[in-house]
Amino acid sequence: MINLRKISSIFGSPGNLTKSFRNLSLSTNIPTSIAPPPLLPPASIPVPLVEKPRLGPIARQEMPTRFSLINELYAPSVYEFRVTIKPEIKDPRIVEEVKCISKKDKYGSTPPFNYRNTIMHIRHRKIKKHHRLKWIKKNLAAIKYTRLRRNIDKEKAFRAEIFAAVKEAENFSAEKYVDDVLNSIDKAPKPISKEDNLRNTIRLIRKYRSDTDLVTPEFDDPVEPVHQNVFRIK
Repeated sequence: MINLRKISSIFGSPGNLTKSFRNLSLSTNIPTSIAPPPLLPPASIPVPLVEKPRLGPIARQEMPTRFSLINELYAPSVYEFRVTIKPEIKDPRIVEEVKCISKKDKYGSTPPFNYRNTIMHIRHRKIKKHHRLKWIKKNLAAIKYTRLRRNIDKEKAFRAEIFAAVKEAENFSAEKYVDDVLNSIDKAPKPISKEDNLRNTIRLIRKYRSDTDLVTPEFDDPVEPVHQNVFRIK
């Protein structure tokens, strides 16, 4: 109401305002009246509600927390991650040959430059040779003495071996050698045939038959064997 009073005080009465708006609408195509709001259905008429078909229980969507994210990342479900590739199990008894990689296969061709022929390596080899010759010149007497002792020990071992061979040749007897060979041939075990093995078994059974405690019954009438291959040892 306060706003209407202010407007009427500035522009005049409401009737004057409508006239001014009509005159303004003739010059400019501005609507002089406001369209009414759209008609709403009465409250008594029910509005049909279309329900969507439910495929299952409605899952409540919750906001993700730090614990749920950790579970999703580090504890995945077994049904989501399955191993579909069959692992190759090799037989441990089969040893595969290890293929050596040569320089030609590694570099495509043999390296043209030898890395051991640099200036530093050449100088190192020359210095080592110089120190070795210097040490030999300084300890030449000790080196000669050690070589002499080694040669003396070798000569002693050689002479002892020669004297032992000479002594064995002096004590050698041809008759004794032949007798030893014949005795070793006679005492050597011979292979036993099946017939000899069967004869030895029968001989042992006859020998130790009287030592058993089994009392065999005696019949007046002879009993025929059940099978033809059964025989009695006499």
